[in-house]
Amino acid sequence: MKKLLALLAFISITFGGLVAGAAPASATSAADDATLATVTTGNFNWLNTGFRPSRTYYDVISSRGTVNWSVAAANPLATIRITSPTGAETNGTGTVAVDISYKPSANQVTTVRVTSPDSSKNITYTFNVSSKVMVQPELVSMSENRFANTGSTYITMTLKHAFFGDPNEMCNTSAFYEYQNFNGDNDSTSLGLATATAADDGTFVAVFLVNAPYGQFSLTGKVPLTFR
Repeated sequence: MKKLLALLAFISITFGGLVAGAAPASATSAADDATLATVTTGNFNWLNTGFRPSRTYYDVISSRGTVNWSVAAANPLATIRITSPTGAETNGTGTVAVDISYKPSANQVTTVRVTSPDSSKNITYTFNVSSKVMVQPELVSMSENRFANTGSTYITMTLKHAFFGDPNEMCNTSAFYEYQNFNGDNDSTSLGLATATAADDGTFVAVFLVNAPYGQFSLTGKVPLTFR
């Protein structure tokens, strides 16, 4: 008989590197186009997933405290305003580049507002910057809060502030459940990432396989689930 275990989420994370980009700006974009085409952040700074114009929220990690922002609108006649966490503004048309320094803390919001050439539309992109520390992921929802740990169960989670999409797997969120083993020592077993899909609202829908622990024994009760 399968033993089921209940879930209590505690969150932590580590990071590596990720590159951001989308299609280049086009001179043929419509006059009411207020989207960004590209975003770059300079060396040792990473978005939590590849940039795409329809997604307006990103988390950013800066390992050196300064982000070299360079953004380009899809329409080169669109106006752009970058606002730093201190309220300082940098304005331009078509493209804007500015270096912004950040305190060694999490959740420092930088926004990029794009106004279409005909002034009919505005789109604001939000970048939640963490410098030299990681923002803590937030579990928004989960498909079930009880699951078997026999190595064949998949669970679906919606996460905010997670990092996925790095092809080198240096900046991806990993999940583990913790328990006490046969010797009474604290131990952990991974949840294998099957898929992670970036949603336009800034969250990820991630599917994890609940791997069986060493020794193939079943667990019951509440256990911490960590992301790192």
